[in-house]
Amino acid sequence: MAIKPPQHSVDATPVFIAPMDPAWDRERIDREIAEHYKEKASDHPVRRYWRGETRYDLDAPFCVDGADLTIKDYLTADATRWTLRRLSVDERAAYYDLASSGSIQAAAFAVRWGLRKCDAFDLTRTADGALSEASMQQIVDAGDACKKDGGMELLISLGSAIGNVSQGITVAEGKR
Repeated sequence: MAIKPPQHSVDATPVFIAPMDPAWDRERIDREIAEHYKEKASDHPVRRYWRGETRYDLDAPFCVDGADLTIKDYLTADATRWTLRRLSVDERAAYYDLASSGSIQAAAFAVRWGLRKCDAFDLTRTADGALSEASMQQIVDAGDACKKDGGMELLISLGSAIGNVSQGITVAEGKR
């Protein structure tokens, strides 16, 4: 079976919009899943985006029911955009070490080193370039503002997204 090359750009700046963000058009997403993705809801483009299969490329094209779309078409309002950075080899090794034990520290590590910017507020950094504790708290507070006790959920989502975007190029992506 031939490997179909992905439609996303592996070198696009990764921009993550958290699943908990109220800007998602959940009604449309749910309707499309019910109408077109009943057998496998995980194949819906937004679900694939959330898993990092598009490397968080907001302009990656896809087709639903004959319509050419991008992830931006599923946003009803201004979403909080989190610009990510791929972790270096050493950072990735440290992240995977933490993640292998199931530690939430893996998410915190990834966010501290792999979050480039947030369009909702300014991030501050320590002398070594890591996010400051104040910025980490802003992230938790932003999650809590979206959903009761959502702060750690947002931190985990961001950390997972950074881990996903930091993975090596897949065989399919290498075909582009």
